Amino acid sequence: MPEGDTIHQSRLQVAPVLEGYRLEEFWARKIRGHRPRAGQLVEGIRVHGKHLLIDFDRQLSLRVHLGMGGYWRTMGPGSAGLADRNPKLRLVMVTEAGTARCYSAPAVETFLRSDSLSPLANLGPDLVVAAPDRDEVVAMAIRRARLRCKPEEYIADVLLNQEVAAGIGNVYKSEVLFLVGVHPLRALGSLSDDQLLALYTEASRLLHLHSQPGNAYRITTTARPRIDGEDVVSIGRRPAGGVPRHFVYERWRAPCLRCHTPIRRTYEGRLGRSTYWCPSCQPAPLSEGTPASG
Repeated sequence: MPEGDTIHQSRLQVAPVLEGYRLEEFWARKIRGHRPRAGQLVEGIRVHGKHLLIDFDRQLSLRVHLGMGGYWRTMGPGSAGLADRNPKLRLVMVTEAGTARCYSAPAVETFLRSDSLSPLANLGPDLVVAAPDRDEVVAMAIRRARLRCKPEEYIADVLLNQEVAAGIGNVYKSEVLFLVGVHPLRALGSLSDDQLLALYTEASRLLHLHSQPGNAYRITTTARPRIDGEDVVSIGRRPAGGVPRHFVYERWRAPCLRCHTPIRRTYEGRLGRSTYWCPSCQPAPLSEGTPASG
């Protein structure tokens, strides 16, 4: 599933052909809400968590969620707007600068920005921010985790809760838990605020980094890149020497890059999503037992 950084890369992709231009054509296979019309100005394109938002004049905004397999394609001026017969095509927007097409997106809807019942109203703060704003966003995420989640909830589920903080998906859930040394099935109530601070700070740092132009190639391993005044390594290319891109994600049964213990995987949790971890680097507390895993 696309994560917050992926959606920011989508914004960078579609903005040059949409932002600041008026619609010449608009087509959607299925849309909920008011349909944008030819002649409307695209005032801006923004992201909140996993949602791409296209703001038109007249207070109308279009929300697109890419779900598991959605993606965007753009073409330059003069391209045939509706010539694509791909059955996965969900949305087409044409301006004098080019065409933006969206495929396989399960959620395409519009809402009025003046409406207090926005579909984004319950979302937590967007973690794709740079320092020093990151400190405030992370502090807000910690407060929302304590208020909105039960103490017995697994931290793996809490990190995926977009009402706590928006942007984390399956990749960063597993990776930041490894980087901070927290077992994925630890209960929220067993973690200190310092541990939550480390988790959300690391997630925000990586999400922000890979949301930047040219940084779409996601790397979280030992040569992982740094930002905020630190050296940036291996951005936009594969890690040297065959180093895997990720510490634990999708490395089930492979040796841990730190201790060589086989990586484990579990589907436990409220959402039933796959989670990867190293049983040596992220030991389960004795009081919480050992989770079933493949």
